[in-house]
Amino acid sequence: MEGSHEAIIAPEEFQAVQEEMARRKELGRAYSDRAFHSKIICGDCGGFYGRKVWHSTDEYRSVIFQCNQKFKNENRCQTPILTEDEIKQRFLTAYNDLMGNRSTVLDDCELIRQTLCDTTALDTEMQQEQDEMAVVSELMQAHIKKNASVAQSQKAYALETERIENRYNAAFEHYTALETEKEKRTRKSKEIGTFITTLKKQPLAITEWNERLWITLLDTATVQRDGKIVFRFKSGREIIK
Repeated sequence: MEGSHEAIIAPEEFQAVQEEMARRKELGRAYSDRAFHSKIICGDCGGFYGRKVWHSTDEYRSVIFQCNQKFKNENRCQTPILTEDEIKQRFLTAYNDLMGNRSTVLDDCELIRQTLCDTTALDTEMQQEQDEMAVVSELMQAHIKKNASVAQSQKAYALETERIENRYNAAFEHYTALETEKEKRTRKSKEIGTFITTLKKQPLAITEWNERLWITLLDTATVQRDGKIVFRFKSGREIIK
């Protein structure tokens, strides 16, 4: 029974966890909770920033973050090294800027859900392709039945068989592509829904690092050559710091 009592875990928090688990599974070995959950991206090569320890055994020990591919490519990435404090402070500033226009951000999110995440047209196309596959399947059955009862050129039979199979495969491939796009839009709609609910509950300004907000609200943080970071939130809004 749904709605009979208050949930132990808020629905939006549960959904946020499912989305994060799916993201981590998709990243596989590339995911790292010690490197800001693999959300920091190099603006040069598109690779992730990783956590590095300098002078690990002496008094000058320090932890920095840099592109994991910095010294692996022939043309070295020119994006800079960042410290943990730099990343956290810039995120706080970006978050506060985002919340300064919270009502506008929420309106934009609702618009995105209504337009970019709509699956009505996709549903129509998917049904058309299902109908096409059903028709082609019947054609194939009739074609096979005719060959079993009427003498005909087997070369012509094979050519017609191939034509029908190609027609079916084309419809199936298109249907699969539509299905993938629908899943993508549905997932994005849920993600934005969680973003909206979470954003409404947050304070307009924060002064201390909040890892949960980093995971829940932020999509990526892309480091540019000039040292600036482009924070892209899950609403699609980008803030440069």
